[in-house]
Amino acid sequence: MSEPSRRGEAGAIGRPLPRKEDLRLLTGAGRFSDDFNMPGQAYAAMVRSPYPHARILRVPLEQARAMAGVLGVYGGSDCAADRLGPIPHSPLPSTREDMKLTGPGGGRIFEGPHWLLPTDKVRHVGEAVAMVVAETRDEALDAVETVEVEYEELPGSRTPSAPSRKEPRARGTRCPATSSWTRFSAIARRPIAHSPKPITSSR
Repeated sequence: MSEPSRRGEAGAIGRPLPRKEDLRLLTGAGRFSDDFNMPGQAYAAMVRSPYPHARILRVPLEQARAMAGVLGVYGGSDCAADRLGPIPHSPLPSTREDMKLTGPGGGRIFEGPHWLLPTDKVRHVGEAVAMVVAETRDEALDAVETVEVEYEELPGSRTPSAPSRKEPRARGTRCPATSSWTRFSAIARRPIAHSPKPITSSR
């Protein structure tokens, strides 16, 4: 990148940017991902962790699997059975122009594994623990609400550099599902074995 273009980018910091898409979106003329529908689509809802750090003791899925309209319910054990590894990604800048980041003392930055659905413990608030796929949005949300995951809360740090405090652990805490729903498309109207792989997201 040339020096003049670098100065131009730096000069844009802190200034309002001209936008072209706002009018159609704010007046109802735009289309969002939730506006797209396909024949035979189904819906997925995620069971998410309310804890920043906790051991997963039990993920009961039987009741959700028996509910009307449910096409499939998956937990970390299903991903492990299908040998689905962590999502490959790197959160670190990698191009020549990017700022170079290092760990404490100039060491390498730790890149934690990003599992589809973990089997051992959750590592941040909102991490998905289970997924329900159903014929309708309401059926997916109803099934998710039956999944009460049992956790053993573990110590955590509120800042990257602070050591973990040895706080008392709450063992066997049962938490109602914390859900958010996501639309998926092109799912056949039949029970799915136990792999989330055939699902294609419209997002």
